[in-house]
Amino acid sequence: MNKKWIGGLAAAAMLFAAVPAYAAGTHGSPAAASRSAKQEKQAAQLKYWQGRAQKLGIAIDGKTVSELKKEIHAALQQKKAAQQQKITAQLQKRAAQLGIDTAGKTNQQLRDAIKQALQAKATARLHKIAAKLHINTDGKTNAQLREEIKAAYAAKKQAKQS
Repeated sequence: MNKKWIGGLAAAAMLFAAVPAYAAGTHGSPAAASRSAKQEKQAAQLKYWQGRAQKLGIAIDGKTVSELKKEIHAALQQKKAAQQQKITAQLQKRAAQLGIDTAGKTNQQLRDAIKQALQAKATARLHKIAAKLHINTDGKTNAQLREEIKAAYAAKKQAKQS
């Protein structure tokens, strides 16, 4: 109980010590302090948005925060659209290499089709190797086929060494 009373007394002393220091720091009226704080905040915002605009190569001469925000938003949208077009072109190029029709497909559909084509290509390659080594492929996954192929090659290598 004594510790709580001392802690409360210490908190009250700190509060009363801070009030005169705060009052001494503001020599003008509270309204003037409020205006000053608001102007500082606006200047900080303007500086922040000007910095972002400069990074994007946007001219900042005499523009307000709202104008800068609009131009930055437009520049970011253009940048995003350019990136999307680049990705689409890469996906279409890869799909063309694999013989996939790209007409009317979204990027996600192209990704899925490419993934399936690559998986089918790997499966075909594994089946070809398995047939060469006389391994039965019925109902086996690619991982199981890889393991059996590795084992067959290891057995073949060991037979040569003996």
